[in-house]
Amino acid sequence: MTEFSKTGDGAAAAKFYHTQGVIVEKGKNAKFGREEIAKMYNEFWEKIGPHNFVMSNETYQGTDDYLIIASDFESHSEKGTGDFKGKFIHIWKKEDGQWTIYHEEFELN
Repeated sequence: MTEFSKTGDGAAAAKFYHTQGVIVEKGKNAKFGREEIAKMYNEFWEKIGPHNFVMSNETYQGTDDYLIIASDFESHSEKGTGDFKGKFIHIWKKEDGQWTIYHEEFELN
């Protein structure tokens, strides 16, 4: 995912998501499946371009088949068009030996 912040390859970023994965922008909208997620990432990239994504205050919990990550984040656009802060939670699911993001929820401050 860190690579996406430099390359803008939405399809590559979407491969980190489960085939039934979802991204929820709390109180606003949701994107379901890799195709919609890739489109969302590509639109985001067009707005802000290369950026640094910094996580802080991370907490991790998990079992053999699930991992939950909660974190604050900041994103700083290299071209100065999209600095923002927020919080997210990821639920990763292990399926056929591969970890993918099953559910992502975020909100911007």
